[in-house]
Amino acid sequence: MFFEFLNKKKGFTLVELMIVVLILGLLTAIGVPAYNGAKEYAERRIVEANLQLINNAIALYITTGGKYSNLTSVGDLVPKYLEKQISGPKKAVYSLKTVNNKKVAAVSSYNNEPIGGHVLNNNTYEQLPWTD
Repeated sequence: MFFEFLNKKKGFTLVELMIVVLILGLLTAIGVPAYNGAKEYAERRIVEANLQLINNAIALYITTGGKYSNLTSVGDLVPKYLEKQISGPKKAVYSLKTVNNKKVAAVSSYNNEPIGGHVLNNNTYEQLPWTD
C-alpha cells in the first residue's frame, strides 16, 4: 500500500503547462496594447486640461487689467493666477505663444519625447494633433 502511494504521480503534465503559458501570452497580447492606448488617452486629456487652465489664467490676467505685452512666460501667472507652475504629463514644456496679437498657451515635447502618441512642437489647444 505504501509503495502504491509513492508510485502515484502528482503534478501537471507538459501539455497542461503549455496551455497555461499560451493563455497567459494571449492575455498579455490583448492587455498591453489596451494599457498603452489608455495611457495615451490620459496624456492627451492632461495636456488639453493644462492648456485650458493656462488660457483661463491668461484671460483672468487680462480681465484684471494686465497687458499681453507684460506676459513673457507661464511663470508670470504664478502665484496670482495659477497656484503653481504647470507640468506634465511626462516632460511637457508649457509656454506662451502670440496668436492674432493675443497670448495663448502652447506645449512642446521635451527632447522629442512623444506625449499622447505625438511629438508636440509649440502646439496651442487648437493645433493639437489628435482629434479624439
